[in-house]
Amino acid sequence: MHNNPFFACIQLLYWLLFRPVAWQTLVEQIDLSLPADFALSRLSIAQWRHPIVLRLLVLIYGVGPLLVGILVGVCLWLIQWGFGWQDGGAMVIRGILYAATLTFVGGLISGITVSLAFAYVASLISGLLVGCFFWIPEDEQWYRVAILFGVFAVSVASRVLLTLATLSVEHQVIQKGGSLIISLLVTAVIFSGAVVVSGAILYISLQVVYYTLLMSDTIGIAGLDPHMMGLGVGIGFAYGLYTRRWFWAAILVLVIGVTMTVLISGPETDIETEASLLTILVKPVVGGISNGLLFALLFALPYLLARYIANAWTGIVAGLLGSGGVYVGFFMMYSEKDIFFFSFMVLGLGLSYPGWRYLLDKPVNHWGRVRRLGHWIGEFVTAMLGSFVRRFTLFFQAGLFESISQFLTLKREVHNISRQIAETTSNEKIDNPYITGVPLTKYNQELFVGRDEVIARLELLLQNPRSPPILLYGQRRMGKTSLLNFLNALLPDHYVPLFVDFQGPVSLATDHSHFFYSLSRAMIRNARKTHELTLPPLSREDLQADPFSVFDEWLDDIEACVAGRTVLLTFDEFEALEKGFNQGNLNRQAILGFFRHIIQHRLQFKIIIAGVHQLEAFPDWANYLINTETVELSYLLESEARQLIENPVKKALRYTPDATQRILALTRCHPALVQLLCKEIVLFKNGQAAHKRRWVQQDEVEAIIANSLKSGRNYFSHISNRSAAEQALLHVLAKEGEGAVLSQKVLAEACQVESIEETLSHLVQSGFIESTPLGYRFQVELIRRWFLSMIRNFARKEPQNKF
Repeated sequence: MHNNPFFACIQLLYWLLFRPVAWQTLVEQIDLSLPADFALSRLSIAQWRHPIVLRLLVLIYGVGPLLVGILVGVCLWLIQWGFGWQDGGAMVIRGILYAATLTFVGGLISGITVSLAFAYVASLISGLLVGCFFWIPEDEQWYRVAILFGVFAVSVASRVLLTLATLSVEHQVIQKGGSLIISLLVTAVIFSGAVVVSGAILYISLQVVYYTLLMSDTIGIAGLDPHMMGLGVGIGFAYGLYTRRWFWAAILVLVIGVTMTVLISGPETDIETEASLLTILVKPVVGGISNGLLFALLFALPYLLARYIANAWTGIVAGLLGSGGVYVGFFMMYSEKDIFFFSFMVLGLGLSYPGWRYLLDKPVNHWGRVRRLGHWIGEFVTAMLGSFVRRFTLFFQAGLFESISQFLTLKREVHNISRQIAETTSNEKIDNPYITGVPLTKYNQELFVGRDEVIARLELLLQNPRSPPILLYGQRRMGKTSLLNFLNALLPDHYVPLFVDFQGPVSLATDHSHFFYSLSRAMIRNARKTHELTLPPLSREDLQADPFSVFDEWLDDIEACVAGRTVLLTFDEFEALEKGFNQGNLNRQAILGFFRHIIQHRLQFKIIIAGVHQLEAFPDWANYLINTETVELSYLLESEARQLIENPVKKALRYTPDATQRILALTRCHPALVQLLCKEIVLFKNGQAAHKRRWVQQDEVEAIIANSLKSGRNYFSHISNRSAAEQALLHVLAKEGEGAVLSQKVLAEACQVESIEETLSHLVQSGFIESTPLGYRFQVELIRRWFLSMIRNFARKEPQNKF
């Protein structure tokens, strides 16, 4: 998080709305077992004391309301200054107090009962929007605006909560064909039950507490309002039922009952003091507290009950209708009815905000689905209408008994058509989103997960005005090129990454003019494609006379085009340039010296090179690119790999926990290997019957390993192209079985290779094996399976060769 608390608040909101994985990573730093949608009351004592939790509390409940108050104050001051109102100062003060109080109280209650993430988004957005419209007179119009903004804020926060929540498979809303209707009916029944149970709990609580307090004059607590204490008991009971934290439930009862009793009694003022400073200060604070409490509690009670019965989605629907629905209902009873329509509009906008961004990012993909859906609907409607016309024609032409017979036939026809449609829908193949062998681009951005620590490290290094060059180092297919492709979206806007692949025409250049021409073309093309930025052209003829000077002058033009932003020259597969050096087409000292000149004298340019080797393997590069910072791109975190396994197909395919864990164990969270297995799993499931297709078991993961090794043989063959000594060591380890560890002594005796220490060191550096206190073992089980398959294939072929 950013060091500045105000920027950190904005960063948290951005993470929750647009990068929930970053929030999840932050939560995992507190405790790996802590869910991303945790509530404060579910934290353990150790988690409460964690520095990240303490900072989150300060940001959300201290800096957040303060930031809302500042922004609302600036907005209201500009409005009153523009209109020239006489009492504008009092209006600004009331708006600040109301917005800050609403943000704090609503966020506190929601954070304790529902979720800290939900509380932050809902309270910040509602406080900011409602506060900025505090200039509207307190009549029906203001209440209408406040209710609509409240519904919008809670719906956006609910969408965030739904994204963070981990839903069980059996309760997931299935969005395929006829199952959608069943799921909606189940959700409606559960929601109705939650509303009925909530109402019953509140009613019983109100009655019990009411008559208890009526008889409590002798113990001195009759001053507490019975209805508010009953409300507290109902909320506390529902909360205790869901969380099993009855101590917190009791605290919640007292806080709600006492606070609401104080609020409804209100400050006693007479006509002479109505406009006093005390009233100006107290009234908005009371309003902010009461509305913050009510809106949060009306969401919490049905949410907790429905989630306890079913899942997060049902809880969210119940909570939305319980909070915004109550306010809208009361407003409709005493005022205009059109708020019902507008409330559903803002509710839909809030819940669907990620979908709109997704549609804008990928309109072409969705257009194809819309066309297929339209074609299917056309066929269905045509079949239905044709059947109805034929049957009703016969119905009217025949006698009474024949008509009855035809009607029954018509009923069977409709049933058959419906059954065929249902079977067609259930037999729909699962879309396979996984790709192997090529880098990720914006067209499959849902497959790019994690790497937050790497991005943070890059951003930190780039902040230095004289930052040295950066080497992005990692094994093959670890995602280096994909990361470079997404730098534009991952880094702040003042960076302009320009991607250049050295495996293409750049490294094949026959002279320096050809080299700089290919380099400039790649930069121009990437700027236009990624940034919609038009760079000045550079022709080969211009470069013929003095390519270095002309290209250097062209960089001056680039600096003018980017208008003060920093250009990141990202050179992928830097080792490929060695081919041009070794063939004598390009002068190594001249090219590397020019790169060094850019680093030292052009502060507006930064260089990132990516490859599978450390610079120690290329001494000339290390000598010219001095003080290069190395950023290693290694395996995904386990949570990131789970996201890659489950999220791209979460609407069509589900994994048992054992199946997911088996994929993690086989791949060690290697992104390319995770995609390889998942791709084969989707192909395997599409070949099964419809009733078996939606659920992946552990034995099915084992069943697709052989096909995965075949389909990924290009990758495996490339990485297994090792020396004879390394091959011998790997074969010995592969035959020992999964997770086997062999000491150096055992390996030396089994392989009989020279310089075993050097061979083992090379294999460790290449990522094949790892050193443990007991010896050496394979890092990735799937790679061990590949070497084992090579041994078996060789054994099968050997008798044939002898024959």
